[in-house]
Amino acid sequence: MLQQRLTTTIAKQKLHHKIEKIVEQEATLAKISGTNSEIEKQSPTALSTEILTILFSIQNAITDMQVSLKRSNSETIESIVKAMQTAQPQMSPEAAMQAQLVSALIQNPGSLKNLMELSQQFPSKPK
Repeated sequence: MLQQRLTTTIAKQKLHHKIEKIVEQEATLAKISGTNSEIEKQSPTALSTEILTILFSIQNAITDMQVSLKRSNSETIESIVKAMQTAQPQMSPEAAMQAQLVSALIQNPGSLKNLMELSQQFPSKPK
């Protein structure tokens, strides 16, 4: 459980960092799309190149976030499966009854004597 929380926290920090990068890139894109004298002097090819570079970096950041989320989900599912595998298996009804009977006989030895007397009254099954 601690490992899952740690993994989730790390994934959240990475996502937060990537979101900050995207915000910075959006601010740069807003500057590029503005109408000032510097941008008007740039050639259309240079402007397109800058825009494409920013768009590709945004696309890469989104892809990284998707991979991180998938990895986090896989790790969460894996930890749940491991926890379920280490859980105690269910006892059969017969085994549960035997465990209760032995526990009761140990706590009350007189009941063991009564049980033996009762069992002698019934005929035994042939094997």
